Amino acid sequence: MNRTTKTIHTVVSVVIWLAVIANAAWFAVSYHSLPGQIGCHFGPDGEFDVIAERFYGAYPYVVCLVICGACEIARLLTGKLRLGMKITESGTRIIEEGFRFFLDILKIMIAGFYGCMWSECVIHQHGMNVKIGAALALLLIILIPALFIFILVTYIVSKIKYIKQKKEARS
Repeated sequence: MNRTTKTIHTVVSVVIWLAVIANAAWFAVSYHSLPGQIGCHFGPDGEFDVIAERFYGAYPYVVCLVICGACEIARLLTGKLRLGMKITESGTRIIEEGFRFFLDILKIMIAGFYGCMWSECVIHQHGMNVKIGAALALLLIILIPALFIFILVTYIVSKIKYIKQKKEARS
């Protein structure tokens, strides 16, 4: 990974974690002003469909911690674990970088939705704009197959180059 992309990934991670921590602090400060029972989960119409004890308002931060934490671990392991693919070095690097950027996008979406938008709605006890949630879900539905197509195409192109390199080396 080159210095520029490493810096980009690091900045994205720091900004995401700062946003989630700031929103969690906001929830902590607002905690005692919330009623004993709060709406903490949204139905398809954007209105609360689950009313529970106010400590369940921390739910979005648990989701962020688990998913964004898993993405951070996966990002750190990318490049350290070898997949055993016999492709060119540049192909391997492109696949690894594509995966890292996918993880960054996923963290941005999760932190933006759960760590910021969802928590803001819970803190102020108002409904959620379902269009934003639907747009994020659609984006995720598009990004996951796009990642696999990107990896597959990169693998095929790099494999062809790898085979050509091996043939040229034997000649």
